Amino acid sequence: MGTMKLEHWSHDIHRVLNLLLKEPFLSNAVARTASMIEERGPNLVSFNESIIDQHHWERAAGVEVVDKDLSIIATDLASLIRNFVGEVACEVLMGSAFMANNPDALQDLQTMDSKFNLFMLGVPGWAAPGMRQAIAARSRLLNAMGKFGAALDAVDDGRDPGFSWTDLSDVSALMWERRRAWRRCNSPSEAYKSGDLAILWAANVNANLMVFWTLYHIISEPSLRETILKEITPYAKLQQEKTGLLIDPPPRVKLDVSGILNRCPLLKATYLESMRVDSASVSYKEILTDFEVTEKQYDAELNGKSRPDTYVLKHGQYIASFHGARQSDSRFFPNPTKFDPKRFLIPDKNNPSNVSVDPQSLTPYGGGHAMCKGRLFAEREILLFVSSILMAWEIAPADSTRGWSHPGHIS
Repeated sequence: MGTMKLEHWSHDIHRVLNLLLKEPFLSNAVARTASMIEERGPNLVSFNESIIDQHHWERAAGVEVVDKDLSIIATDLASLIRNFVGEVACEVLMGSAFMANNPDALQDLQTMDSKFNLFMLGVPGWAAPGMRQAIAARSRLLNAMGKFGAALDAVDDGRDPGFSWTDLSDVSALMWERRRAWRRCNSPSEAYKSGDLAILWAANVNANLMVFWTLYHIISEPSLRETILKEITPYAKLQQEKTGLLIDPPPRVKLDVSGILNRCPLLKATYLESMRVDSASVSYKEILTDFEVTEKQYDAELNGKSRPDTYVLKHGQYIASFHGARQSDSRFFPNPTKFDPKRFLIPDKNNPSNVSVDPQSLTPYGGGHAMCKGRLFAEREILLFVSSILMAWEIAPADSTRGWSHPGHIS
């Protein structure tokens, strides 16, 4: 197959990810996401009692119909939202044929992700509970990526990609260009499969759950919910289609993308505060040159030391930077245990009723030149999903006497 040169990875394949930050890709991806949310939002719950007739995301969340006449169900809300958002996100990125051919891809991604740190350490399947299942899930996903890439190649070459891949017109420009870049540098199949599986994983690992967390904080605080609903109502409108039939279809939410993204500061601030409280990303950096770092006196005292320690870091080692530590540090975010979206709102000095949103020192997507390329799309995706679900669905705790209780975080 020839040799894959390292510089091609840096300057050709990896560079394609910059599409996520550029137009027209960003606007096109956001517009398609909004369109799919409008189309599929009414199907978040089907109210089918048989799991055979339920959607993938309903089965994964264990949806149970409590009262079909009143359209009431009970479910694991986090799982329902995570899987619903994931189905849409995967299809926006990979196209409908990939999802039709790999209906369990999202579940496999979650199984693989559950052992991510063990994969990083090279832990074998026998060494930890659930590791064999995670390795099997990864193998299925790599196989799926190989078939997907072969289908893209066939279309580019003017060949028949096979019956199950006849329509690849809705595959994102990102995945098309990534595949072409891999081919240009004559990459081995294994490099392509693992490299682009990483893109699919990254598109799902954080944003899907952040839709849930943002929703959770809004619906669990009545005053916040009321204020945000008032804020988004001009830009997320319920529309009921009249068909003249005995039963009309469920109402849909029509999204004004620009309005939601640019004219709803409290919604955006709530998303940022949810990221601060509920995300704890880790950046891994390789050390290129030996250096020393000395902790501050304040940090030393926090650990019961009278004097700061100095650490020698060597070339070839890796540093794991835990962003959650800064996000919960009162020096940067006063009263850090309090959920307070208003900490990110900055009133206009000349007109206090006008506010802007300032992320301050929040860095949930990492930093430097390796900062997550999908951060702009992820933010827009989360705000659109949250707005649509808030407007279309009534969500209440299963036990109204106890109210909402924090579900805890995945460790």
